Amino acid sequence: MSISTGMGGLDAASAKRIDALMKQLTLGEKCRLLSGKDNWATVPLPEQGLASVVMTDGPHGVRTDGEQEGRTIGPATYFPTGVAMAASWNPEIIQRLGEA
Repeated sequence: MSISTGMGGLDAASAKRIDALMKQLTLGEKCRLLSGKDNWATVPLPEQGLASVVMTDGPHGVRTDGEQEGRTIGPATYFPTGVAMAASWNPEIIQRLGEA
């Protein structure tokens, strides 16, 4: 079975590249990718051609905890998660958030 099976919308060429890369990675490299280099970025694996990727706290909005290389600092969104908003049972509040 392919590692990339179940990744919806993935074209065959990309799936093949992912599968080949996953077979090349050592167990240690895979673990390093899971742990991250800091709170916001993945560990780079230059020997495998993988650069560090900066993440964000997506379900809560886009935010950061300070100046970092490659990261723009400025006004940010910070909304409750979707399930918390749904639990309000208040469509007017959700509409206001959508307009923000």
